[in-house]
Amino acid sequence: MTRAACLFAALLLVAAPAGLAHASPGDGCSGAYAVDETLPSGARWQLCWEHHPLSGILYGDVYFTPRGGSARKVLYEASLAQIHVPYDDNGARFHDVTDYGLGDEDLNALTSADCPNGTRLFHGSKPVLCKRVQRIEPGYQHRGRRATGFALELFSVSHVGAYNYIPTWRFHDDGKIAPTVGATGALQRFGTDPLYGWPIRPSGTTGVSHIHNYWFRLDFDFDEGTDREVVDEVDHVRVGLTREKQVTTFQSESARSLDLGRRRSWRIRDLSVVASDGRSLSYQLEPSHHAHRFDGPSFEPWSAHQLYVTRYADCEKYATHNSLAGGCGSDVTSFVNGQNAYGQDLVLWYGLTFHHLPSDEDEPNMHAHWDGFEIVPRDWTPANPLPLAPSIASPGNPVSRVGQSVSLPLATSNPSGAALAFSASGLPPGLAISSATGRITGAALSGSAGNHAVTVTSAGTLGGQPGLVSDSLSFVWTVTNAVACDDGVDNDRDGATDLADRGCASATDATERSAGVACDDGFDDDGDDLVDVLDPGCANAQSTTESPACNDGADNDGDRLIDGVDPDCAVPSDPSEAPSVPWGCGLGPELALLLAPWLWLRRRRGPAA
Repeated sequence: MTRAACLFAALLLVAAPAGLAHASPGDGCSGAYAVDETLPSGARWQLCWEHHPLSGILYGDVYFTPRGGSARKVLYEASLAQIHVPYDDNGARFHDVTDYGLGDEDLNALTSADCPNGTRLFHGSKPVLCKRVQRIEPGYQHRGRRATGFALELFSVSHVGAYNYIPTWRFHDDGKIAPTVGATGALQRFGTDPLYGWPIRPSGTTGVSHIHNYWFRLDFDFDEGTDREVVDEVDHVRVGLTREKQVTTFQSESARSLDLGRRRSWRIRDLSVVASDGRSLSYQLEPSHHAHRFDGPSFEPWSAHQLYVTRYADCEKYATHNSLAGGCGSDVTSFVNGQNAYGQDLVLWYGLTFHHLPSDEDEPNMHAHWDGFEIVPRDWTPANPLPLAPSIASPGNPVSRVGQSVSLPLATSNPSGAALAFSASGLPPGLAISSATGRITGAALSGSAGNHAVTVTSAGTLGGQPGLVSDSLSFVWTVTNAVACDDGVDNDRDGATDLADRGCASATDATERSAGVACDDGFDDDGDDLVDVLDPGCANAQSTTESPACNDGADNDGDRLIDGVDPDCAVPSDPSEAPSVPWGCGLGPELALLLAPWLWLRRRRGPAA
């Protein structure tokens, strides 16, 4: 039977769903039932949704357009195909989708508070679906480079008995689809036997333990009209200390189980749809939640496996308690009947289990329990479709001096073309970064000497979202105290500054002093507690001795008397041995001329009697 004929037959079995028609993106459903969302990162999701009395909300004609790429179909139809709730005491075994339904009066009318930061979508006059965009932090990150991810989120709320179910579908900007179900509300069944639950009240009343088996129906369709799909089972088998990948392609309809030891997953691909490198475009089913497993009795045979691969049949709608009209099977085990599954229009049925052991904290209302899985694109794009982050080239570990003017550009690549804004933390006081160019300028202030841990960030705006892509880089900026020969100060007070001072061989010299020159070497060479040009013995900075005339060991005035012996030296610090009287006669040359004959006569006469 053709798909169109099957669809017509199905319309005879159940009330016609509103809104969904299968066609190219944007053309298959009316405005009220169409979703077309371009995420800030540039990816786009287009799909249709519909209301159904039993399934609640179904999704169809799901197209994904990666950033800078082309639209391609992913799903023909997707739905929650059963919620099976058996209680541990066997007092009840519910099948909430087919027994009660998630639609019609059981589908909640959402208030604005139910859909914060979102838009409510209406079925007729009833708001039944919340649409909003969620930030994913990070979308990716490698060292300092990162990008923010986004997801289109669609959810509804259905009340069945004491429970509220929240089927949620997130369509990510990297092509990933994440179906999840939240279960909240109130405990529904109570008992007294602790073997089948947990005491939750002082009276000994127990909340009866139970299971939620969620079954999803995924009808993939990677291209219009080809329907040449195959499913591969991917295992990773231990061989010694290694694990070898083993891929098994199903030739016929199959029922398969999770294998945690083999890290098992599955992927579906279309033989007619290939990437530019020749590899098949595919989606991989990653069973991310599998903490619990339900092994039911023989009259619930579907519980034996978690994945069923079947040929498309329009009457096969529910994993269990499916309508038998038109010769259809009652559950997924009867859908698997040996038909060829290689290069066919295939449907994946996937089940996951949550076992709820009640606690005191579940009353009066229990927190939401979330369970789900992911279907992830494989070989869909040649690289991660999220925008590429900028990249700041390392400037090394800069070194500057207090007071030194600096101008350091940060070389930054910007492959996504985002509008970049730069910032920095930890810069030495006196330095700043330009938010527009990333150039660091200024001069380190006095007292800032030391090592400074600096982090610079370039954050890019895309799609009106600041900081959508960014890079951060850390380095150490060392500030040293000013160097005497490059600080603009006459440090040795000799009247010359920096390179004009003969004590500076280069701008990096740490002192303006002149080694070996007594009046410019920074030492008290003559022991009078006075240094260099502050010593009266230094006529100027070029003097080779600090010692004054009265303390230099030389006869400076030619009177054959030296330093303290010379009557003209009152103290050692006198700068001259010459007589200080205004007429020039004193203890100078004149006295020497008179003393010389007197001394000769004294020697001739001999010692006094």
